[in-house]
Amino acid sequence: QYLLEGGHKLIGIVSAIAIIIATIIAVTAHFATKPETNPAFQTSTESTTPVTPSDKSLIVYFSQTGQPYFPNPPMGMANLNELAGFINDITDSDVYEIVPAEPYPIDLAAASERAENELNNRIFPEIANPLPDTTNYKTVFIGFPIWFGEPPMIVQSFLRENNFNDVTIIPFMTHAVAEDSMAFEAGDRIPHKKAEESALNTLQKLYPRAKILTPFITTSSKIYYEPEQVREEVGAWIDGLDELEITATPPTSVSLDPKK
Repeated sequence: QYLLEGGHKLIGIVSAIAIIIATIIAVTAHFATKPETNPAFQTSTESTTPVTPSDKSLIVYFSQTGQPYFPNPPMGMANLNELAGFINDITDSDVYEIVPAEPYPIDLAAASERAENELNNRIFPEIANPLPDTTNYKTVFIGFPIWFGEPPMIVQSFLRENNFNDVTIIPFMTHAVAEDSMAFEAGDRIPHKKAEESALNTLQKLYPRAKILTPFITTSSKIYYEPEQVREEVGAWIDGLDELEITATPPTSVSLDPKK
């Protein structure tokens, strides 16, 4: 298709049709094949086809796009869209938003109940939009709100479908509100440091050979109230990125496998 659009008139009709058919078959096979297990756990990731690393990085994030900030800014979802934008303004990356096939409820209590049920029962929700081809990226930013000390299960659905071993992973995460806020004190919440360590351990367990860099961590409420301050902090974070030494602590849930 690209050859036809580029005006290479020397390619004959027969050759053009063959190229189009081959492309359709390849794309169909890519999206029709759904691995039953995370490819990171496969015994071999060798490929007979040479892979050329992309010059661009990839930003993958989950955000409750379209969700109003009020009355739900504590959910820490809608703001990830804005945070990913700050990162992309600096890095000019390719961007992929994880969109759940079944949208999370706008109501805070209902969304929280569903998220907790998915975590406790190891339910990995389906993703609505086609998965991107991630094979050529050597640097991947992964953004998500921390829910109950883990990446949301919709994010883990994406992570289990892709192999980011031998890739540089740069997490960016949000808490709902500041730990010293009245909203935090009013709820039964996991201390921020413990939740961060648990979420990072989930990434490390999925991709034991990946290089994980220092994450950017802020609160949903700060992105809402102080976006320009957060933008400046994102710039300083990217300038000072370094490899992270993750403290080995068990994740809040026992297993990354679906509940039997």
